[in-house]
Amino acid sequence: MTIISESIQMYLVNIIRLGEDGQPVPLSLLAETLSFSPVSVHEMCRKLQEQAFVVYRPYKGVSLTAEGERIACYILRRHRLWEVFLVDKLGFMYDEAHEVACALEHATPDILTDRLDTFLGFPTVNSAGQPI
Repeated sequence: MTIISESIQMYLVNIIRLGEDGQPVPLSLLAETLSFSPVSVHEMCRKLQEQAFVVYRPYKGVSLTAEGERIACYILRRHRLWEVFLVDKLGFMYDEAHEVACALEHATPDILTDRLDTFLGFPTVNSAGQPI
């Protein structure tokens, strides 16, 4: 996977998490979730659109492109694999595991992700029942 900044990763992951039924995510909701100013979120969404990761519709919100969704799903995969490892192998509570996984998802190279998946026996859901 191409190297993408942690900031861009966070935007893409939060857009996929907040999106429902293919509806655009309002920038105000994205700003609130990320604890960023609406102006900063607006500017970043324009940049993400220039990079073809999102489609931004003024007054409606932002949606992921196919490429943006592919990247977001891959980041979520890493995150959820870490949650499984932390809960099942190290005895973390889910909430604790989620917080730690948020940091690890950005620092995990592809080879480690694949080996973690193999080590865990290719789980299909995380500890909260969310698909990997």
